[in-house]
Amino acid sequence: MIRSTAAAFTSQFGSFTISLGVTVTLARLLAPSDFGIYGVAFAITGFLDFARQGGLVVPVIQSESLTSAQLNTLVWFNAALGLLLTLALLAVAPLAGHLYGEPQLAAVISALAIGFLVGGLSAQHAALLKRELRFAALATCEISALLAAGALAIAAARSGAGVWALVVFQLVREVVLSTLVVVVSRVRVRWPDRHVTLAPLLRFGGVMMAFELLGYLNFRADNLIVGLALGPAALGFYSKAYEFLLLPVNQIGTPLAGVAHATLSRLQRDPEPYRLFLRKALLVSTGLVLPATVFLWWNATAVVEYVLGPQWRPTVDIARALAPAAACMSVTTAMGWIFLSLGRARRQLWWAAGTTMLTIVSFTLGLSGGAVGVAYAFSISRVLLLVPTLMFTCHGTFVRWSSLLATAARPLAASGLAVLTSVWLDRQYAMSPWTLPRNAIVFALVYAAGWCLTRGGRRELREYWPTAQPLVPHA
Repeated sequence: MIRSTAAAFTSQFGSFTISLGVTVTLARLLAPSDFGIYGVAFAITGFLDFARQGGLVVPVIQSESLTSAQLNTLVWFNAALGLLLTLALLAVAPLAGHLYGEPQLAAVISALAIGFLVGGLSAQHAALLKRELRFAALATCEISALLAAGALAIAAARSGAGVWALVVFQLVREVVLSTLVVVVSRVRVRWPDRHVTLAPLLRFGGVMMAFELLGYLNFRADNLIVGLALGPAALGFYSKAYEFLLLPVNQIGTPLAGVAHATLSRLQRDPEPYRLFLRKALLVSTGLVLPATVFLWWNATAVVEYVLGPQWRPTVDIARALAPAAACMSVTTAMGWIFLSLGRARRQLWWAAGTTMLTIVSFTLGLSGGAVGVAYAFSISRVLLLVPTLMFTCHGTFVRWSSLLATAARPLAASGLAVLTSVWLDRQYAMSPWTLPRNAIVFALVYAAGWCLTRGGRRELREYWPTAQPLVPHA
């Protein structure tokens, strides 16, 4: 398990570094409206992206028994689904272009549709790598794909491709990643056996598809609403603020979710090891995401001014408004681990349906305040739903919701102490190119001291930090 975790985080560190470099470079080469048009297209294609895998990645990982015949049939199932979704997007593209009044939008959506066809061919190969905890192999594929996509996208942007540079990045990444995953997984595809029983997997997959649709509406409906009501330029600023503020959540939560889901699924019948691993994994999430979020919240102006460029100044207020949502998500990310590893997907579905309706209503109400208003609405909804979500998730399980919330207490307190240094330094010195690195170094030192010097901090690090001890006790 240690190797899996290390591989996942090594991959994500590499992916984070590459993605950050590509994002910053493209932000300086392209206009906010380019990101806005792409944001609308990506949000529309995301409406079907949840169905590309047929909800069958999670069941494959969670299933205690999976035959090679079932896996082979699922490969064909996902390939056919990818083709159907590609055709559906090609049909929808002209309508979307007319609705948003953007001539380029239809062409961009049509191009992104190719990714569904390619991704459908490799969905189960990637799921198998996760099931087998081969995160090192998956990491190599992901980093290689990012390098190739980033290089070509930057070259396209420098040549004046505009929004098409973003399309190049997405498509090249999808093609390279899918090709490498298929090769590395070494799955031998045969003609599907019509007598294979897929009913249990498909039932679970159907629930997962519904849940992923609701998850999409929770996290992408704001893009559709902002783009339609306020235009591509406003969406460009909103999506960039969203991307940077939630960067810690996505870059840390994604690899951690893969390891946590696979590991907790194996421990679902062992309460004590399950709780111990869950606490350690959540400590990683909150211990890394919370300080990064708090730092970005205060230092948003310096990040925009010296990293993205002055043309992105409207994103500062939006990013700060999104900070509470990002902080809450560092904790609620564990809810998915619990639901899925314990086979409670249907319970998760009902909760997601209710929270999605509340979230969409909050987005609509926030429109009166522009993109900043939508961002505040998103954060308020996440703060209000934090405790109810924890209670609902843990009810009827051997996990206490209060223990999950308590795990975030020390990282939050240390982050609060550390950000005071940024506040003090900014009042002493005028903003300059040195502001961001100076504040980051001091913040990191004070945050570490907040762990090591407080009561129980050193003990908690020794007992729970994955680099100090194994994430899962030896049998």
